[in-house]
Amino acid sequence: MTNISVFASESSYTFRITVDLQDSKEGDSLTLVVADGIFDNYNSGQQFTVGRNSRGVYQFNITNEESYGFFFLLKTRTFSYKGGPNKMAMVIEKQFWEKGDDVSLELAYRETFGGIYSQCAFSGEGSAKYTARYKVFSEQSATNVQTELKNRSLLSDLYALTDRQLDQLEILQHYRPMTSRLAYDLIKADILFQYKKTMLDLEVNHLTDLGSQIASVDILRKPDSYLDLAPEALSLSKAYLDFTLKRFSAYVNIAQKEEELLAGVFNLINTNFNGLLRDRLLAYMVVVLAKGKKQDVLYRHMLSFIEDPMAVSVLKRQLAITSKRQLANYCFERMEGGDICLDEFKGKVALIDFWFVGCGYCTKLYKQVLSTLEKEFVDSSELVFLSINIDKDREKWLKGVASGEYTGDRAINLRVNDVDKSILADNKITFFPTLILIDGNRKVLDFNSNDLHDLVKLRNKIASLVGSK
Repeated sequence: MTNISVFASESSYTFRITVDLQDSKEGDSLTLVVADGIFDNYNSGQQFTVGRNSRGVYQFNITNEESYGFFFLLKTRTFSYKGGPNKMAMVIEKQFWEKGDDVSLELAYRETFGGIYSQCAFSGEGSAKYTARYKVFSEQSATNVQTELKNRSLLSDLYALTDRQLDQLEILQHYRPMTSRLAYDLIKADILFQYKKTMLDLEVNHLTDLGSQIASVDILRKPDSYLDLAPEALSLSKAYLDFTLKRFSAYVNIAQKEEELLAGVFNLINTNFNGLLRDRLLAYMVVVLAKGKKQDVLYRHMLSFIEDPMAVSVLKRQLAITSKRQLANYCFERMEGGDICLDEFKGKVALIDFWFVGCGYCTKLYKQVLSTLEKEFVDSSELVFLSINIDKDREKWLKGVASGEYTGDRAINLRVNDVDKSILADNKITFFPTLILIDGNRKVLDFNSNDLHDLVKLRNKIASLVGSK
């Protein structure tokens, strides 16, 4: 079993985490990641890695300025995903901590090719919220949620609860006297909204046929009017933020087709929310909908009135990314050996695709979008497709190219240099596939926006730059 003790002092909010890992060996290490849990994840938060000490345990001493937040516990994979980008596996799912916690976690952890399996038991001061979250989201239910959702009518059941959610709320209610209002409301928000975005995804086409009048009545009906959940808790729930953004996006697309999506969602958030929740929703809108688009005017406008430090940080980070409009002259490994740099393609528009072997979405993007465009623009001398692999194993990369699942012979197949991986760090490329469109002077025209993943929109964008196919 694994034993984790978590302590946050009253004055400095210092975490002292001790891990006694079952079957650990000398030379093993664990990584603790402290992140905001909304905009940062285990790839982008503060990372602290320690080795097994002389007592056979892993000791973390971490100081944080916040009185609550999220943490992840990671371990280097032992055999699965070798050579891929995801070298770390989560030992436990994201955990919400609060000032004053003194928690012990017993955990049985097993890594297999089929996934990561763990069983947890929590004890100590503040442990009720850990136990409640684990029981609510880990224990199995006989209810087939996807089937239940498909059998529902969105117009009558958008905010109705599934049997699974009712069971979860009953479990949570047992822990209400033992948890803080913030922790309780956060778990409840995650329960209530975890399937709502799925419902909208299933019914958007149906709503489009029904027209704007019905859509405006149902989609914009405020779910928080009867929930009585603290705005701070809602602002920490990705399930709530995802659903709210989805319903506003659906409304703009259905009832206000003439309005640009980002502007329409921005106006709806400003109209329906204020304070902390408004700030977080706007920042989340930037991350999810803007996705690297050049929206400097909008970002600066939001910075003039947004007060939440987390939201401000996200906006400043996004502004910095979009303001840096030129890639450095990065170099990559060629299949035939040697390196080639971006300046070799000076004067040409380049669509850069980052992928790795085993990435399902990378395969889907190639088959549904990139392979088609490579054929359609095969005669264009002004355009190049740069297919860039990130695997550390050269043979794995070559086999991936040969498979035809991720790229084809119409693309220029390259690999991130083993020595210099700065393009990934400099541009915060942590999710795959990532697409970047640049002009002949390495100026970034689009950075992984939704448009680049859509065949029709990407075709039109390329045609506008290099002429009709």
